[in-house]
Amino acid sequence: MGQHEGSVTGRCSRRRFGVLLTNIHDAQKDRATVRAEIEVLRRERLAYVQESMEIRQAFARSEAYCRALEARVTVLETECASAAPRLADGIDLLVLSSHAVWNLLSYVALMLYKPTKYYGLLPASRL
Repeated sequence: MGQHEGSVTGRCSRRRFGVLLTNIHDAQKDRATVRAEIEVLRRERLAYVQESMEIRQAFARSEAYCRALEARVTVLETECASAAPRLADGIDLLVLSSHAVWNLLSYVALMLYKPTKYYGLLPASRL
């Protein structure tokens, strides 16, 4: 009977040992899978860090560009403000000049339709 009990115990031990080996092997596979997942997550994290740095740099460039545009707008507003009086003066001069031209054309038209005794240059009093 002692041999029989020993052999049953031996078989149980072998089964338990086999199960233990299977569990160890599965644990090693699980550990390798977890390590691979960790490595993927690390790479993704590095990619996110790199992307966030690029986004920050692009944002900084955009802010600098906006500041440059604001400065340019300020310069243009100043130039427009200083040019407004000159433009008004130019318009006034243009209006006066157009009146003078209109008066001269009217005079010439009158001379063409109403002949006078003057031929050639007109006297200064007639201008």
